[in-house]
Amino acid sequence: CDWSSDVCSSDLNVTWVMPPRDAWRVDLLGGFRFLQLRESYTITTSSPYNPPNPSDIWNTTDAFDARNRFYGLQVGARAAYDQGPWVGGVTGKLALGTMQQRVSVNGFLETNDYTNYGPTQIFPGGYFALPTNSGDHSRNTFAVVPEVALNLGYRLTSQATAYVGYSFLYASNVARPGQQINRNINPT
Repeated sequence: CDWSSDVCSSDLNVTWVMPPRDAWRVDLLGGFRFLQLRESYTITTSSPYNPPNPSDIWNTTDAFDARNRFYGLQVGARAAYDQGPWVGGVTGKLALGTMQQRVSVNGFLETNDYTNYGPTQIFPGGYFALPTNSGDHSRNTFAVVPEVALNLGYRLTSQATAYVGYSFLYASNVARPGQQINRNINPT
């Protein structure tokens, strides 16, 4: 089995700065969010060669790829704390928009069983990626993408600050490659 995942996200915001209060500053945000999640899952099988039998080839590949692209408008707020050597901040954003889902299902069988162990032939479909579910499938659906970020910093000098932080990003209504696998094997 082989699995890969890639995610990227960007946003563009306009900021409305509120008047600061003591050590706190609050900004209101509004803008646009883009998010892309690409994942793939591939299952390969091969039959071993068992001498003294003829060289038998029976290799299958089932490949499931999913790409999700989100486009939406977002609103949020950012609060920053600055007191003495300590600095910190929390940001919350919520984006609403469309999730474009695209799934590709492909599979094949490579074998020499039907040529009396001679040249190999390739047939469409593996164990899970069959001719009935193979191909490209796409749809658009409503999705929500919230994000929360926390940062805490300590000023080491007037020019250097050490930070520690955490960000949480969630996307609803994403197509995942593992969800595309029909685990009911069709023996025909």
